[in-house]
Amino acid sequence: EESFNAQAIHDIVKYGISGTGLKQYDHFEFPGVVPRTFIGPLVVSGLMSPFVACGLDPKHYLILARIIIGGISVYTLGQFRRAFGSKMVPANAYPIWSTTFTLLVCSQFHLPFYMSRPLPNTFALALMNLGLAAWMRNEGARCVSILAFACAVFRADCILLAGPLLLTSLLLGRFKWGEIICYGFLASILSISATALVDTYFWSEPIWPEAQVLYYNTVLNKSHNWGTQPFHWYWTSALPRALSGGYILFPLALFRTLPTIPRILENCTKPWQPFQLDRRRIEIIVPSIIFIFLYSFLPHKELRFIFPSLPIFNALSSLVLAQYFTDVLAPEPRQAEKLQKLKLPGLLKLGYIEATCAAFIVLLSFMASLVFLRASSLNYPGGDALEKVHFHFPCPPQTAFGRKASIHIANIAAINGITRFGQLEDCFTYSKDENLSTGEDFQKFDLLVSETEESPTTDFEVVFSQDGFSHVDIRNRKIHTRPMIFVHAKHDLVLLSR
Repeated sequence: EESFNAQAIHDIVKYGISGTGLKQYDHFEFPGVVPRTFIGPLVVSGLMSPFVACGLDPKHYLILARIIIGGISVYTLGQFRRAFGSKMVPANAYPIWSTTFTLLVCSQFHLPFYMSRPLPNTFALALMNLGLAAWMRNEGARCVSILAFACAVFRADCILLAGPLLLTSLLLGRFKWGEIICYGFLASILSISATALVDTYFWSEPIWPEAQVLYYNTVLNKSHNWGTQPFHWYWTSALPRALSGGYILFPLALFRTLPTIPRILENCTKPWQPFQLDRRRIEIIVPSIIFIFLYSFLPHKELRFIFPSLPIFNALSSLVLAQYFTDVLAPEPRQAEKLQKLKLPGLLKLGYIEATCAAFIVLLSFMASLVFLRASSLNYPGGDALEKVHFHFPCPPQTAFGRKASIHIANIAAINGITRFGQLEDCFTYSKDENLSTGEDFQKFDLLVSETEESPTTDFEVVFSQDGFSHVDIRNRKIHTRPMIFVHAKHDLVLLSR
């Protein structure tokens, strides 16, 4: 999915959207398992056009695309933050809560990392943030329109969150049934029409991409071909990794009053008093819990599938952080007076222990993110290997053959960092043909970028290998790599290598 969007952005920027340019698009040669929409790449490439027109070096196009996607994601997350804060946080406490929300999100790895990646999930996340912001502001028509567009165009599975969100508001009387039904129906028709019109042109056949994706994953249930996980996986693996320290904090946010050591001791005769649930917060978290519960029935699970729920979890977790820090930095006079009357050590009276633990949790999240960051930087051996090919066989390599050198890119390399942004088409030709089985099939290529160390014929030899991420050795505090991509070259071409 990420490869498709990256190639689509490249092709729109380089070849334009005319019929002649369309023939050179990557997706006609390598369409992928299921079709994807071009609406996201069209928006991103459109925002790139002023920079392209100003003569930006093409080698920076992919970086520019990710900056644009990341900027959109950050903006929409900011909209959600403001909407949540205006509804759930007192005005005098908003600055501290807003700061802790930002710190918590930045201390995590997966959400900031994915927020700039050209994935349908990322485009859907941006829209879901706007939809959640409208939901927080009780703007029913705006909310259902945005959610309908996200579901119809980018990720149909967003309905698993949009449905509980809207149903909760309808049952509580926050939204009007007629308004939601009318605007939802109209927005769905317009969204389906938009994606069908755009994608029929780019795919050169009548198509609604997200409907085919939904059919493939649910009716045919073929997503399990990419691996399966147990029912509890989202709660025991995905969310702890995605939320880091926030996973520990968010359950505490469900209580009306934050349970702290002084408050528990203050109510020792009524131990249930500090643990009364907050109805407003329950109403906010229930749709996300239902969303993850429903998604757990699908055998194939990925962390990115539940991204739309992460802002809600983070917002609730940051309420806990903000309260802990407020108790220390700016305690309420009445509460501070009560705590001063308790015969407690000084550190316990104003919640210094809780605030220190909360800060430590955020710090640990930052440290864990650094480990994830280093590991993820080693996760693109295909792109690193192709860059080395261009270095070892400088342009023009055709002096040995009287033509461009041809490179075959195997599947593992293709999905681990190789895009058209990194190709030198003036010097090489590239193929990702997957229907090669015999050694004779590879004879038409000069270079092979493959996950297999053994050369397909005696005409090739391994020039070098590229390491990729293997595992984290916690005991020895080390990240291990292993050879993942091997570059094979014909003997005549080896003589030209650096």
